[in-house]
Amino acid sequence: MKKFVLHAVCLSVLLLATNAMASTYTISKGQKLYFQSDYVGALQEFRAAYEEHKDNPMINYFIGLCFERLRQDQEAIEAFGHAIALKPDYKLAKLHLARVYYSLGAMGECAEQVNSLIILGYRFKTQDTAMLEDVMEGASTPSHVPQSQIRLEKQLGTVQPRPVVEPKEPEPVIPVIPDERRIALVVGNSHYGFAPLDNPVNDANDVSAKLRQLNFEVQLVTDADRKEMVKAINRFGDALRTADVGLFYYAGHGIQVKGVNYLVPVDAKMASEGDVEFETVHLGRVLAKMEESQSLNIAILDACRDNPFARGYRSVSRGLARVDAPMGSIVAYATAPGAVAADGDGRNGVYTKFLLKNLSVPGLRIEEVLKRVRIDVLQATGNKQVPWESTSLVGNFMFVGTKAESVQ
Repeated sequence: MKKFVLHAVCLSVLLLATNAMASTYTISKGQKLYFQSDYVGALQEFRAAYEEHKDNPMINYFIGLCFERLRQDQEAIEAFGHAIALKPDYKLAKLHLARVYYSLGAMGECAEQVNSLIILGYRFKTQDTAMLEDVMEGASTPSHVPQSQIRLEKQLGTVQPRPVVEPKEPEPVIPVIPDERRIALVVGNSHYGFAPLDNPVNDANDVSAKLRQLNFEVQLVTDADRKEMVKAINRFGDALRTADVGLFYYAGHGIQVKGVNYLVPVDAKMASEGDVEFETVHLGRVLAKMEESQSLNIAILDACRDNPFARGYRSVSRGLARVDAPMGSIVAYATAPGAVAADGDGRNGVYTKFLLKNLSVPGLRIEEVLKRVRIDVLQATGNKQVPWESTSLVGNFMFVGTKAESVQ
């Protein structure tokens, strides 16, 4: 009887050890897939581990990371929340939860996590500067951040006092021109499976908001697959037929192959150079829609971020190739042909940061706005990034000013 009991105990220990090894393997496989940017595959592995170890905070944390990368925000919030419930001092889970809330504009919830991290002594990284600045700026507004945060900062002494901010000049009053129709298509792609970018979705959201202030009807598309991008461009082309001014803005990966420019959707899968034409969107598709219209057209491309294709394919070159703007249009690039633009350390890319700064300056023609952007970018990058334009405009346009003149 004793031998039987001993045998049963040994068998139970062996089974537990085997299950633990299997779970560890599943978690390791999930981590490997995650760091290879295969977030769907990683999520499957972590979910399999979760079935056996629901109370493991690390598994819940990695599930949250996958959902965050896949832009499934509510699922990410639940997973990070579960991880924190299991481990209240889980700093990384709190940080990523704060980032998700920040991306959703839920500043109160974001500030709550930031407060908690300050208490835990977490040292924030440069990439979180924009989030911290926005949280700190909102600390004096009860509807945004609890007043307890101000007291917390004084008690801890870990956050530098905010400088006195001079009152901002009021936003210019945009002249309403009832008979002028301004339309825009704004696209921002960040969450690529192969080479994610930090800024494009933020850039697109901010440019969209600014253009709405400037009387544009805006179609905003973020993290779009190829099908979504093509549909959006077709809708844009239809709208151009009755528009006085059309504007296309794109932020994300862009590549040139044999002198032809392509915009890269987030679902692009390019195993070889031959796949590029079928997995991406030809820039000419947008320019052709502009050329067909009778409107004054503007294309702004912050699409020259470095990417892995230029290193892997023989005919793929750095940056974008020069193209001639269609009649009555201007095409603006974040940097010169064949060069690479900076993605940016803050909320926005370097080029878009200064584009947003200059769009609302009253009385400037589009050429003058872009010249100011170029000067700002040159100064900010030590002359390393040179914005560039191609134009065939024969009319005048001001973002803040008189009605556009479009001469065809």
